[in-house]
Amino acid sequence: MACESCPDGLFLNQTSLSCASCPTNSRVPDPANASSVLACECEAGYTNGSVACGPCALGRYKPALGNATCTACPVHTNTTGVARVALEECLCAPGFFLNASVCAPCAAGSFKNHVSNEACALCGANAAAPAGSSDATACTCNLGYSGEPGAVCVACAAGKFRSNVSQYICQECPADTYNAELSVDSIESCLACPANTSTTGRTGSGSQLECVCEPGYRTDTNDASTRQCAECGPGRFQPAHNESECLQCNAGTYSAALTAVSAATCLGCGPGSFSTAVASGACELCAANTWQDLRSIDAASQPCERCPRNSSSVVSGAFTVSSCVCERGFRLADNSFAPGGLADADAYGCVLCDAGNFCPGNGTSLTCPLNTWSTVRVNSGPCDECAVHSFALAKAGMLSADMCQCVAGAEGTADHNCSLCAAGSFQPCDFSVGRRHAAQHNTTCLARQEALSNKTEASIMRCELCAANYYSDTPGASSCVSCPANASSAVGSESRLRCRCDAAFTGEDGGECATCPADSFCNGGLTHPCRLYSNSPADSDSADDCLCKAGFFSHNATSPCYKCPEDTYCPGGQTVNQCAFNSSSMLGSAVIEQCLCGPGTWRGCVDGRNADGDCTVDWSLGCFHCDAGDICVNSTLLQCPEHSTSAVGSDEGADCKCNGGYFNVITHEHTGNESLGHTHR
Repeated sequence: MACESCPDGLFLNQTSLSCASCPTNSRVPDPANASSVLACECEAGYTNGSVACGPCALGRYKPALGNATCTACPVHTNTTGVARVALEECLCAPGFFLNASVCAPCAAGSFKNHVSNEACALCGANAAAPAGSSDATACTCNLGYSGEPGAVCVACAAGKFRSNVSQYICQECPADTYNAELSVDSIESCLACPANTSTTGRTGSGSQLECVCEPGYRTDTNDASTRQCAECGPGRFQPAHNESECLQCNAGTYSAALTAVSAATCLGCGPGSFSTAVASGACELCAANTWQDLRSIDAASQPCERCPRNSSSVVSGAFTVSSCVCERGFRLADNSFAPGGLADADAYGCVLCDAGNFCPGNGTSLTCPLNTWSTVRVNSGPCDECAVHSFALAKAGMLSADMCQCVAGAEGTADHNCSLCAAGSFQPCDFSVGRRHAAQHNTTCLARQEALSNKTEASIMRCELCAANYYSDTPGASSCVSCPANASSAVGSESRLRCRCDAAFTGEDGGECATCPADSFCNGGLTHPCRLYSNSPADSDSADDCLCKAGFFSHNATSPCYKCPEDTYCPGGQTVNQCAFNSSSMLGSAVIEQCLCGPGTWRGCVDGRNADGDCTVDWSLGCFHCDAGDICVNSTLLQCPEHSTSAVGSDEGADCKCNGGYFNVITHEHTGNESLGHTHR
């Protein structure tokens, strides 16, 4: 038996010594030398795998028998199936086309979704794809168009837009915007509705006509191109859209809002404010000098009332009549307030200020201060003051000028013309408050006080002249001052200097007066010395009181004093007495006792001798010659001693001679100017 080569593609199985088939997709290139399965090689288009020959994968090829690996197709190429055996089977991959033997990417806006060398297909209208697109789904609708990728693209309708490449539907323009164009690719193309308009919440508006005026506004035209939405304005409101007119707030209410949408915006005017017209944007405050009577149901829609007469108010928005304050010079009427202190609007008012009061404002009434007065009149103060030199008769209730009275020291008729008493006069009466005691012990004042009560002429205050021996040296005296002691003045004396010392007193005018000293005389306050050789007793007031001293005489009261002549005696003054007969005196003798009897003469005792032998001499008698037996010395008669005798007219003791038969014994018995002796046998 001859050995034959195994048929093509088979190999000799050593175990069975028979030809065996190679694994699938492989064969032996030289059967004669194929002695085992290891001689099997993969067919073209196949490559040896871990178990058997597998086809070259897509995008790879192997042109010959062998166990070599598959070769990758060039870049951007691929095969339409596996087990490809030639380079020519590497066709352009999806998204690429053959261009001059090179696979180039499909141009933008085209695509190729299969492996081939064919040209790329264009995307549908209004769609686009990136360069190198490999599928129809790469053709996405342009912005502004809707449609799934690869499907028909439909333009976005008015009111819509498409701007998101990852979304395939058109979106609606937001509320309050619109778009009248097709194929809009941006939300910016959604135009905002004109001011004060809206789409009432709707989206996708495709016309400006769908932008209607908002509530709170009114439209002035339906032409969307010229439509203007105006604010309703103060005092108005509109709850609906696109109305041509706004509704009005009622009188008595207001709204400050410019775009109000509800009647609730119309607020009632508060107390003290009002609106008389509809559609008020604000309530008007009650002006100064007015107030609002809230008792009226329509007070808020009526003008405010004026303050009562003679009152005013600086307050705006007053709603009680008590805000109206009485003007200066007026007071609040007594019944202006009801019990409980609330103002009575029906009785509230201001009246003239009462007499005796002043009304400075705010309705108050104050008592005029002391020494002032007022009548019922517009009187804001101050009250009228009692005129100069007058004073009030009462602390309060001074109702007229007549209630002012001239004060002490002044005269006149009440308040009108009181003037001060001139110097030298006085007025003691004062009936003003606190001083009436001045009239208690003065009958003139008591009479005037009674006349004042009766309003008679006698009530006029009149000044009186100061009485004699009084003076007043200043105007306005209520009493006169007494002159110093022992001084006097005339009626109406106006100075202390008019007080002159009385006769027999001395001192300066107006000064203290002293008793006129002895040996002078005083008158007119002056001291005059008596003339020479004269004197006077103290308190002498005339030269006639200055009498010549004893031993001197004058011919009259003012002539000089002369020494008394001999044989006379002068007791003083103008008297010159002649000594009695047979007596004589020396020059300047003052008393009769100085008329001495001449030698040998004597004045006999008138009453005879007394028990002591003395006698009382009558010096007015003349002198008699001594009898015989007597001696006469100094008007004294002495008898010669017993047993002696003397001749007639003897004046010495020696003239006593002893009788016959006797002799003289000298003794020392005093006999006047000599001693008489005693005779003895």
